[in-house]
Amino acid sequence: MKIYKIITPFIFFFLLLTQTAFAVDFYWKSTGRADQNYTNAANWESAPGSGVPANGALAPQSTDDVYFPVGNTAQTITIGSGAAARNFNVLATGIITFTSGTVSNYGNFASNGKHMFSGGIVFSFLGTGNHTINMGDNAVHSTSATFSFAGTGTYTLLSDLNLP
Repeated sequence: MKIYKIITPFIFFFLLLTQTAFAVDFYWKSTGRADQNYTNAANWESAPGSGVPANGALAPQSTDDVYFPVGNTAQTITIGSGAAARNFNVLATGIITFTSGTVSNYGNFASNGKHMFSGGIVFSFLGTGNHTINMGDNAVHSTSATFSFAGTGTYTLLSDLNLP
Protein backbone atom coordinates (compact mmCIF):
# COMPACT_ATOMS: atom_id res chain seq x y z
CA MET A 1 0.00 0.00 0.00
CA LYS A 2 2.93 2.37 0.67
CA ILE A 3 4.18 2.02 -2.91
CA TYR A 4 0.72 2.96 -4.22
CA LYS A 5 0.69 6.14 -2.10
CA ILE A 6 4.13 7.13 -3.36
CA ILE A 7 3.61 6.31 -7.05
CA THR A 8 0.14 7.80 -7.46
CA PRO A 9 1.23 11.46 -7.07
CA PHE A 10 4.10 10.91 -9.51
CA ILE A 11 1.78 9.41 -12.13
CA PHE A 12 -0.66 12.29 -11.70
CA PHE A 13 2.17 14.84 -12.01
CA PHE A 14 3.53 13.07 -15.13
CA LEU A 15 0.09 13.11 -16.77
CA LEU A 16 -0.22 16.84 -16.11
CA LEU A 17 3.16 17.48 -17.73
CA THR A 18 2.34 15.47 -20.84
CA GLN A 19 -0.93 17.24 -21.59
CA THR A 20 -0.79 19.13 -24.89
CA ALA A 21 -2.70 22.31 -25.56
CA PHE A 22 -5.12 21.66 -28.41
CA ALA A 23 -6.55 24.46 -30.47
CA VAL A 24 -10.30 24.87 -30.34
CA ASP A 25 -12.26 26.60 -33.09
CA PHE A 26 -14.50 29.35 -31.72
CA TYR A 27 -17.29 30.78 -33.91
CA TRP A 28 -19.00 34.03 -32.89
CA LYS A 29 -22.74 33.37 -32.72
CA SER A 30 -24.82 35.06 -35.42
CA THR A 31 -27.82 35.04 -33.08
CA GLY A 32 -28.54 34.18 -29.46
CA ARG A 33 -25.51 35.83 -27.92
CA ALA A 34 -25.57 36.67 -24.21
CA ASP A 35 -24.05 40.11 -24.90
CA GLN A 36 -21.42 41.70 -27.15
CA ASN A 37 -18.36 40.83 -25.04
CA TYR A 38 -15.54 38.90 -26.71
CA THR A 39 -14.47 37.28 -23.43
CA ASN A 40 -17.93 35.86 -22.61
CA ALA A 41 -17.85 32.14 -23.45
CA ALA A 42 -21.65 32.17 -23.98
CA ASN A 43 -21.14 34.19 -27.19
CA TRP A 44 -19.14 31.45 -28.92
CA GLU A 45 -20.09 28.12 -30.46
CA SER A 46 -18.21 25.13 -31.87
CA ALA A 47 -19.52 25.55 -35.45
CA PRO A 48 -21.63 28.23 -37.16
CA GLY A 49 -25.26 27.86 -36.09
CA SER A 50 -24.61 24.78 -33.93
CA GLY A 51 -25.52 26.33 -30.58
CA VAL A 52 -22.96 23.99 -29.00
CA PRO A 53 -20.49 25.79 -26.71
CA ALA A 54 -17.00 25.96 -28.22
CA ASN A 55 -15.10 25.09 -25.06
CA GLY A 56 -17.42 24.95 -22.09
CA ALA A 57 -17.09 27.96 -19.83
CA LEU A 58 -13.94 29.26 -21.51
CA ALA A 59 -13.59 32.12 -23.95
CA PRO A 60 -10.92 31.84 -26.68
CA GLN A 61 -7.35 31.40 -25.46
CA SER A 62 -3.98 32.03 -27.11
CA THR A 63 -3.99 28.56 -28.73
CA ASP A 64 -7.50 28.86 -30.22
CA ASP A 65 -8.73 29.99 -33.62
CA VAL A 66 -11.58 32.51 -33.72
CA TYR A 67 -14.03 33.10 -36.57
CA PHE A 68 -16.63 35.76 -37.18
CA PRO A 69 -18.45 33.80 -39.90
CA VAL A 70 -20.77 34.75 -42.73
CA GLY A 71 -24.18 35.55 -41.28
CA ASN A 72 -22.89 38.00 -38.69
CA THR A 73 -24.43 41.36 -39.50
CA ALA A 74 -23.11 44.81 -38.56
CA GLN A 75 -22.38 44.99 -34.84
CA THR A 76 -19.95 46.31 -32.24
CA ILE A 77 -17.99 43.83 -30.12
CA THR A 78 -16.36 44.93 -26.89
CA ILE A 79 -12.98 43.28 -26.48
CA GLY A 80 -12.31 44.07 -22.82
CA SER A 81 -9.35 42.48 -21.05
CA GLY A 82 -7.95 39.00 -21.47
CA ALA A 83 -8.98 38.61 -25.14
CA ALA A 84 -6.71 36.23 -27.03
CA ALA A 85 -6.56 34.10 -30.16
CA ARG A 86 -4.09 32.14 -32.20
CA ASN A 87 -5.62 32.88 -35.60
CA PHE A 88 -8.22 35.66 -35.96
CA ASN A 89 -10.62 35.35 -38.93
CA VAL A 90 -13.34 37.81 -40.00
CA LEU A 91 -15.68 36.50 -42.72
CA ALA A 92 -18.81 38.36 -41.60
CA THR A 93 -21.58 39.68 -43.81
CA GLY A 94 -21.74 43.08 -42.09
CA ILE A 95 -19.06 45.34 -40.65
CA ILE A 96 -17.86 44.09 -37.28
CA THR A 97 -16.47 46.92 -35.15
CA PHE A 98 -14.04 45.82 -32.45
CA THR A 99 -13.67 48.31 -29.62
CA SER A 100 -12.35 48.93 -26.09
CA GLY A 101 -9.64 46.53 -25.05
CA THR A 102 -6.64 44.52 -26.13
CA VAL A 103 -6.56 41.43 -28.35
CA SER A 104 -3.45 39.29 -27.98
CA ASN A 105 -3.00 37.52 -31.32
CA TYR A 106 -0.42 34.73 -31.61
CA GLY A 107 -0.91 33.74 -35.25
CA ASN A 108 -2.45 34.98 -38.48
CA PHE A 109 -5.05 37.67 -39.04
CA ALA A 110 -7.38 37.21 -42.02
CA SER A 111 -10.38 39.33 -42.98
CA ASN A 112 -12.67 39.83 -45.93
CA GLY A 113 -12.54 43.55 -45.10
CA LYS A 114 -15.72 43.49 -43.02
CA HIS A 115 -14.15 44.78 -39.83
CA MET A 116 -13.07 47.98 -38.16
CA PHE A 117 -10.88 48.62 -35.12
CA SER A 118 -12.08 51.61 -33.13
CA GLY A 119 -12.56 53.09 -29.68
CA GLY A 120 -9.06 52.72 -28.32
CA ILE A 121 -8.61 49.06 -29.23
CA VAL A 122 -5.11 47.59 -29.13
CA PHE A 123 -4.39 44.66 -31.43
CA SER A 124 -1.13 43.04 -30.30
CA PHE A 125 0.67 40.57 -32.54
CA LEU A 126 2.69 38.36 -30.19
CA GLY A 127 3.49 35.25 -32.20
CA THR A 128 6.69 33.40 -32.89
CA GLY A 129 7.47 32.03 -36.34
CA ASN A 130 6.05 33.30 -39.64
CA HIS A 131 2.54 34.73 -39.88
CA THR A 132 0.39 36.74 -42.28
CA ILE A 133 -1.93 39.71 -41.90
CA ASN A 134 -4.66 40.21 -44.50
CA MET A 135 -6.91 43.14 -43.63
CA GLY A 136 -9.12 42.69 -46.70
CA ASP A 137 -9.98 45.30 -49.28
CA ASN A 138 -12.53 47.47 -47.46
CA ALA A 139 -11.37 47.67 -43.85
CA VAL A 140 -10.91 51.12 -42.37
CA HIS A 141 -9.44 51.65 -38.92
CA SER A 142 -9.90 54.51 -36.52
CA THR A 143 -6.95 56.66 -35.58
CA SER A 144 -7.64 55.57 -31.99
CA ALA A 145 -6.73 51.96 -32.86
CA THR A 146 -3.23 50.71 -32.02
CA PHE A 147 -1.37 47.86 -33.68
CA SER A 148 1.63 46.53 -31.79
CA PHE A 149 4.20 43.89 -32.66
CA ALA A 150 5.83 42.49 -29.53
CA GLY A 151 6.43 38.86 -30.46
CA THR A 152 9.60 37.41 -31.93
CA GLY A 153 7.81 36.26 -35.09
CA THR A 154 7.74 37.68 -38.59
CA TYR A 155 4.49 39.15 -39.90
CA THR A 156 3.86 39.69 -43.61
CA LEU A 157 1.19 42.21 -44.61
CA LEU A 158 -0.81 40.79 -47.55
CA SER A 159 -3.10 43.78 -48.03
CA ASP A 160 -3.36 47.51 -47.53
CA LEU A 161 -3.83 48.87 -44.03
CA ASN A 162 -6.27 51.78 -44.38
CA LEU A 163 -6.26 54.50 -41.75
CA PRO A 164 -8.48 57.59 -41.97
